Amino acid sequence: MPRKGPPGLALDGDAGFGGFGNEAANFGVTESGTFCKDDWKVKNTGIQQTPAGTGPVSTLCMQDLQVDGETLASGASGSVRKAMHTPTGRIMVIKAIDVRDKSKCDQMMTEVKTLFTAQSGGICPNLVEFYDAFWEDPFMYLAMEYMDCGSLDVPLKRCALPSEEVVSLIIRQVMMGLNYLHKQHKNIHRDLKPGNVLVNSAGQVKVADFGISRAVDNTLAQAHTHTGTAIYMSPERMQAKPYSYAADVWALGIITTECAVGRYPYNIREGGKYFDLVMMIVNLPAPLPGDGFSPALNDFVTHATHKEEGKRASCEQLLTHAFIQQYAACTEASVVAWLQSSR
Repeated sequence: MPRKGPPGLALDGDAGFGGFGNEAANFGVTESGTFCKDDWKVKNTGIQQTPAGTGPVSTLCMQDLQVDGETLASGASGSVRKAMHTPTGRIMVIKAIDVRDKSKCDQMMTEVKTLFTAQSGGICPNLVEFYDAFWEDPFMYLAMEYMDCGSLDVPLKRCALPSEEVVSLIIRQVMMGLNYLHKQHKNIHRDLKPGNVLVNSAGQVKVADFGISRAVDNTLAQAHTHTGTAIYMSPERMQAKPYSYAADVWALGIITTECAVGRYPYNIREGGKYFDLVMMIVNLPAPLPGDGFSPALNDFVTHATHKEEGKRASCEQLLTHAFIQQYAACTEASVVAWLQSSR
């Protein structure tokens, strides 16, 4: 892979960045070129200070990375490219974010804080691993684990319909990541969807993209902001009501049905209006996999998508559900075989 200087990650015009926000980004840069925000300091040699203390968080250095010129993905929050850490030969991804836009800066800090905090007490195997962050004015670069099969929406479109065993193994891994966020770190993901679930060729599944996640003080606390991907929002969110961890569980239930039937389960018409989507999610029964699928799978989705937030099962409860437990002893080999299939 050709070596690229750090600014080359995003300054060539294909990074997917829009114009700058109207509100100035709320961060500072010292004369020595250190990015400073919320008691965090980041240099081109990595994170130098967090609220927990000072000192580099890893031995990574931007100058030791060979960055591929091809963009793996791009979107509103930034671009993603593959890179190799030359001293070790380890492959990772580098996410580039233009922080001059305040909203992008805030989302970037949320993602860094969530990943850094979530992994400070040990790495959760079902959250994408975070390695370090680098600052090259005006871009912040996040170095993270490379998942070679990309996001879950890719194999869902390319591969054959998965068996219930494969669906169970995928959803179990997603739930383990969510449960870790909910129980250990009191954090709501708020944008769970197939595009934010990553898969690798070993059959491992990991939750990613924490840019709009929200920490709450305790298990009874709730969030209010209407942010995320509308088609995976729970009824309480669509009605602009306060919400909590159960909103993530609703999205999990919708994803479960989507995996089983091979398409997004609500019938959205071409050119349909947002109000129509709201009415469907709020007023219609939640879609189930239906006939042709086991009672256990349908019951799992029923518990995950109860219309009343307070009656919706938690990730911790759903991990003990029969649909998950009956395949708990299976290995990821069936997921690997599915990833190698085609429609």
